Amino acid sequence: MPALFVSCCVKLIIFTPDYMFSFIHILHFLLIFQPLIYALQLFTYENTNSRANRTLAFLMVFVSLFYFVTAPFFLEPLGIEVINNYTVYGLLLTINPFYYLYTRSLTVEGFAFDKKQALHFLPAAVFLILNVIAASVQEGLMTVHSIRIASTTLYNLQVIVYAILMLVLLRKHSTNLKYYFSFTEDINLNWMKVFVGMYIIISSLDLLVFYIGNSGGVQIFYYAMMVFFFNFLGYFGLRQKDIYDSKHAQTEISTEVVEDVAPAEVQEVKSGMPEAKKELLMESILKLMEKEKPYMDPKLTIFEFSKALDINKTYISKVINDQMNENFSSFINRYRIEEAKKYLKAAEYENYTIEGIAHTVGFNSKASFNNAFKKFTGMTPSAFKQQDDSQSGS
Repeated sequence: MPALFVSCCVKLIIFTPDYMFSFIHILHFLLIFQPLIYALQLFTYENTNSRANRTLAFLMVFVSLFYFVTAPFFLEPLGIEVINNYTVYGLLLTINPFYYLYTRSLTVEGFAFDKKQALHFLPAAVFLILNVIAASVQEGLMTVHSIRIASTTLYNLQVIVYAILMLVLLRKHSTNLKYYFSFTEDINLNWMKVFVGMYIIISSLDLLVFYIGNSGGVQIFYYAMMVFFFNFLGYFGLRQKDIYDSKHAQTEISTEVVEDVAPAEVQEVKSGMPEAKKELLMESILKLMEKEKPYMDPKLTIFEFSKALDINKTYISKVINDQMNENFSSFINRYRIEEAKKYLKAAEYENYTIEGIAHTVGFNSKASFNNAFKKFTGMTPSAFKQQDDSQSGS
C-alpha cells in the first residue's frame, strides 16, 4: 500500500505539475486524504467497539472515495478516469444516509446496523448499477446525463429528509438527557446541532454550485467550506464518547418492579402503575439514595440505578416522575445540593473551594453546580455560604 501511494504521487508530480500547484486541487487533495486519516484514527481508537466510531469511520471512507473518483488530477495520470463514470453517483447517495446513521448511533440506545438500516443504502446500490449500465450503453433514456440529473435530484431530497430526521433525533436526545442522566457534560451533543446546521447550509451551497456552474471563485469557496466541514465532523467525532454504550444495554436485567409484577405489565408502565407498587419502588429508591449515596458519582445514570435495584429503568423513571414530580436528573441533583449545603455549613470544610465541593458532591463542573444550586435554593453557593456565616456569627 505505501509503495502504491508513492507511485501515485510520483506520477502526479511528473505528469501534472500544474495541478499540484493549483489551490483548488490542494483543497480537493485534502478532501481525499484528511477523511482517510480520521477513518484510520476512528478504526484504531481506544474505544474500538464503539458503533458510533465505526459508523463515522465508514462515512469518512466513503467521503474520501467520492472525492477520489471526482478528482481528474488523480485519475487521468493514472489512466483510471473511467471509474468516475461507473461509481460517482452511487457514492454520492451513500453520504446522506451515513450522516443520519451516525446521528442515530449517538442518540439511540442499543443502535445496531441491521437489515433495516441497510435499506438506507438501497438508492445508492440502485444508482451504482444504473451508473454502470449508462456508462456502457450511452443511448436512449439510460445515459450518464440522465443518471446525473436523477441522482442529484434524489440527493437533494435526501438532504431535506435526513436533515429533518437528524433534528428529530437530537431533540429526542435532549429530552432523554433529563430522564436518563444526572449530567450533561460531553453528552448534550450541542456540536451535532451545529453540524446539522452546517450540513443544511453546505448542502444548499452544493445545490447552488450544481446549478450555476463551477466558476473558479465559487468552487474554491465551496471546497474550502467542505474541508472545514469534514474537519469539524472528524475533530468532534474523535472527541465524542459513546453515550449509550454497551454496558448500559446489560443493565436491563429485570422487568419486575416487585416480586409479583409480571413481565407483561412492562407495557402498562406508561399508562399507569398501581399506587402500592409505586410506593414500594419509591421506598427502594430512597433507601438506595440514603444508604449508598449514588448521587456522589458524577457519571451516574439511570442505567446504574437499574442495575443496582434489578429493576427496569422505565419503571424507575416513571415512579420518580409520579411520586416526586421531577425527572431523574432533577431528583439526583436535589440530593447533591443537599449534600453540598452540609459542606458549605460545616467548619471542617472551610478550606474547600466552591469548585472542590461541586466535584465532591457529584457535579462535573462549577458552572453546572452553580446553576443547580441556584435552581434549588434561589441563590449561589457563595451567597449561601456568606449567609450561613453571618447567621452563625450573630
